[in-house]
Amino acid sequence: MLLFLRNEDGFTLVELLISLLILSLVLLIPLSFFPNTIKTKEAFLAADKLRDDVRLAQHIAMSNGARIDLSFSDQQLTLTSEGEVIAQFSYPIPIVMEAVTMDFNEIAFLENGHPRQSGTWTVVIHGQTFVYTLQLGKGRVAYREQ
Repeated sequence: MLLFLRNEDGFTLVELLISLLILSLVLLIPLSFFPNTIKTKEAFLAADKLRDDVRLAQHIAMSNGARIDLSFSDQQLTLTSEGEVIAQFSYPIPIVMEAVTMDFNEIAFLENGHPRQSGTWTVVIHGQTFVYTLQLGKGRVAYREQ
């Protein structure tokens, strides 16, 4: 008779609490990886921005018909022409430049858009290293993660 009165359709409180605990752990594990993901995304965005700013300097040299020199200091890229500042681009996150075959401050685009010289330099952003290459001829600027 006691078997007839017992209802087996629901869960006990302990079973529900254990289920909620397991579910919350499964949901919290990916959240611990988000800070690294955000820094990685910021690093790639800054690397893209730097490449695009160097390309913009090349386009300014062609459109103005003047030599454009690039310099990087204090997290700021400065474009100058004949000693006059043309544009400045700021970077909110720390960027460290290191010369491989060419220092970044040696980059200059001639009146026709061609670089003065080719070379390679590395950029470290949030612990990730990017290798940039400036090629002669078309003045292609490319980078890859190392």
